[in-house]
Amino acid sequence: MKKSAPKHLFIYELRNCVGNIYGIAFGGIFPIFLTILFIAAFSPNAGEYKDKFATQLFLVNTTMAPLALMFVGFGAMMAQEIENGILTRINLFGFSYSRILRAKLLSYMGIMTILFLVYTIVICSIYPIIKPSAFGLVVFLVSYYILGFLLFVLAYAIALILGRFGPTYGIMMFLYFGTMVLSGMMGVQSNVFPAPIRFISKLLPTTYFTEILPKLWTRSSYNITPMVQSYLLLAAVTGIILFISLNKNKKTL
Repeated sequence: MKKSAPKHLFIYELRNCVGNIYGIAFGGIFPIFLTILFIAAFSPNAGEYKDKFATQLFLVNTTMAPLALMFVGFGAMMAQEIENGILTRINLFGFSYSRILRAKLLSYMGIMTILFLVYTIVICSIYPIIKPSAFGLVVFLVSYYILGFLLFVLAYAIALILGRFGPTYGIMMFLYFGTMVLSGMMGVQSNVFPAPIRFISKLLPTTYFTEILPKLWTRSSYNITPMVQSYLLLAAVTGIILFISLNKNKKTL
């Protein structure tokens, strides 16, 4: 195997990621459009708190890139590649499944970062987003990238279990919109839900992008224990589903 082979594999996966129209549109373009629309529509009613309102919307809508690109976009494309035997053909060229997956992870993480930077530049150039503290920025970035990574692995596991584009895409979309609703990202705050639904929403890391991150954005310390617990739960669920998928397909990361 030539030394340039990993580079070519990464470029190949990067092109596939850029060609993932759904992930790019709903993970990059849609958040910008939605944030501008909501701020323009509701900030006049926020009075002196309009900057705080704009900052909260900015933070909440950053989760669309991990959800749309890393979860739905990647999961659907992965299922399509499995169904059409593309992974098997790449493997026949001498690339292990773990190397293929690493190339996919790097390419998707890179595109997610670009989408985040474009989103940030556009929104911050239009609206006065409140400057974060060092603590707030670090917590946000760590939360953002861990969420993207866990959703990537979860999408891989689900696609590997189902192995077909149709069922995988259907489940991804159901979980995508369900997560947005339960996290309070669809215009209805999670604190108005009935107690059982409220309990479920507290288990989702995305809920804390609407509740905790806007509060700690400018602070030097904050109790993030509930958010950490939600990430641990997501990691545990992802690990279980991944174990099942690998055992079923006899493939290793």
